[in-house]
Amino acid sequence: MERWRWMPRELGSSYVIVDVPAYRLWFHQPGKKPLTMRTIVGDTKNQTPSFTQNMKYLVMNPNWYVPNKIAAEELAPKIDEDPEYVQRAGFRIYDKESKQEIDHTSVDWANLGTGSEFPYRLVQSSGNSNALGDIKFIFPNRHGIYLHDTSAPLLFRKDKRALSHGCIRIEKPLELASRILGTGSSDEIASMIESSSHNRHVNLKGEIPVYLVYMTAWSEGKGDISFFSDIYKRDRRLLAAK
Repeated sequence: MERWRWMPRELGSSYVIVDVPAYRLWFHQPGKKPLTMRTIVGDTKNQTPSFTQNMKYLVMNPNWYVPNKIAAEELAPKIDEDPEYVQRAGFRIYDKESKQEIDHTSVDWANLGTGSEFPYRLVQSSGNSNALGDIKFIFPNRHGIYLHDTSAPLLFRKDKRALSHGCIRIEKPLELASRILGTGSSDEIASMIESSSHNRHVNLKGEIPVYLVYMTAWSEGKGDISFFSDIYKRDRRLLAAK
């Protein structure tokens, strides 16, 4: 109940709410049944933060600009072990200083810096292998968090889905885009994606609030309360602070 008191009384006429421990998203619109879907959230080392910002635009066929930490700690060792992975997964490598694309075979992937010292920018082109899938939903924030499709939908079958680096993967991205853009069907969104260029930005007609919350108890107004695991152990800290 304490966290509910932190929420604004008016959430907006249309809004997205993601409850991290529930691994679930709801999109509410006036006069329509809420759209709900499963999510995949940050793991315990890369926790999805709680905050509110307004969604401003979508990106169809997005490129993935790999964060330095992921590039240094996960992709560099993988490329060192399997150099062909770069082309197979659709990555391009850029020198940060010169901004020029370079040949990945010229890099000593076993001996690179970490974090901000990592000297290269890795960009994964849009396509079937892209980690962001076909679409991402942008609500600009200092955490660099957004909603996105995924190239690994089978992970939604898992019960425990704290598996990402912090961003939120969603089960029904085309349905959400259709509702937000008012196209009438997810097939229209699929056609837009198929005919779109790389990194096509689609601005929303009106901004939509996005609430990322951490509620281990949830009621949808029918009298029943659902309880969820405290995946980030935040309840303990909240109770200790009282």
